[in-house]
Amino acid sequence: MRIQIYHLLKSFLLSIKDDEEKSIIQHVDVWNNQLAFVEEEPPFSTPAVFVEFAPIHWKSQMRGVLDAEVDIRLHIVTDSRVGKWDDALEAFDLIDNKIPPVLAHIRKIAPTYSIGAFTRISSDSDHDHGELQDNTEVYRVHVQQSY
Repeated sequence: MRIQIYHLLKSFLLSIKDDEEKSIIQHVDVWNNQLAFVEEEPPFSTPAVFVEFAPIHWKSQMRGVLDAEVDIRLHIVTDSRVGKWDDALEAFDLIDNKIPPVLAHIRKIAPTYSIGAFTRISSDSDHDHGELQDNTEVYRVHVQQSY
């Protein structure tokens, strides 16, 4: 299920366009604490979004059907040294006005799983950053998987 959620999120995040119809988000990947080891990590363009999955607590509904409320942390990383991203308000505009409307419209129903709409449940602003700012948004989504 994480694979399906990740690919769905990635496609929707990359579909967010600026006024010139260019993708705003430049990089999407799975979170592996990249900012702690930024010198050792392969370079990535910003704004970037890293997807972190919280522990998932599955509930068995009936023969081979499981469902869960999945919390997903989106690490929205901007580079405060370049372009408009040196202004924290630009980052907040992306976080508060560009990403939520797109994620609210995600729904996917496939033969073996379904993914509901993403609801933002918490925000953690990065107020102590160096060159890269990591604002973290937590979204919750209801999923169902069958075998």
